[in-house]
Amino acid sequence: MSKGLQYLMLRILFFSIPLVLLCIMLELKLRAIPNVYAYKANYVKEHGAAIKTLVFGSSHAYFGIDPYYLQLNSFSLANTSQTLDYDNFFYSNQTFMNFRYFQ
Repeated sequence: MSKGLQYLMLRILFFSIPLVLLCIMLELKLRAIPNVYAYKANYVKEHGAAIKTLVFGSSHAYFGIDPYYLQLNSFSLANTSQTLDYDNFFYSNQTFMNFRYFQ
């Protein structure tokens, strides 16, 4: 390799290192932002045994069914644009063993 090519590669490396470090820092900061998925996961971990009614579904269930007004201890896992794959994953999770009703 010629001296000019080595110099260019070294400059590219020194330019890239701060960019990579910046991307890593941004990723770590963005993971710490609270979101609805983290809230629901934490709630289910803490109160999963007490939940009697679980609401699944997409935005129709998310906006249309308020677990507060259901008679039993209820929680909604519905979310906007949620597909049946996610509902099936949540349903098959063994955390919930005390269910009486599924909606």
